[in-house]
Amino acid sequence: MLHIPFTTGILIGIGETWAERVDSLMAIADIQERFGHIPGADCPEFSGKPSIPMRDHREPGLEDMLRTLAVARLIFGGKMNIQAPPNLSNGDYPRLISAGINDWGGISPLTQDFINPEAPWPHLQELRDRTLACGYELRERLAIYPEYIARRDLYLHRALWPKVERSGCE
Repeated sequence: MLHIPFTTGILIGIGETWAERVDSLMAIADIQERFGHIPGADCPEFSGKPSIPMRDHREPGLEDMLRTLAVARLIFGGKMNIQAPPNLSNGDYPRLISAGINDWGGISPLTQDFINPEAPWPHLQELRDRTLACGYELRERLAIYPEYIARRDLYLHRALWPKVERSGCE
């Protein structure tokens, strides 16, 4: 086994049935249980664009998103991180957190969301304040999650150890 941790996930609302969505989440959990290399699952919702073939496809609503996140948390338990992008939630951050996410994903104050450029990232201070109001702290993290940094001998090349330590994101 190569011991390469990477995040995977599902795109919600691309025509899948509810059973297919749950099956996909179960498959991710099964792979994680078997190999232990999936630190997180990203569960963004489909967002139509004028230039794509699915431009007229109905986007999932917030309730559908929340239901999926809650089921993902039940399936994954506390063993995996769940991401949902805050810029697609219409500012309803507390409900996403209550549904089970613990990671906002790859937000950036410097770059746009290249997949959804029409949906700007929230200002970090607003996201920090609203996350804190839900009882959680917004913290920077690396592309590798802390639980995999803790097992760096297995999941991180030795040459990267000093850089990770200097980052303060352990």
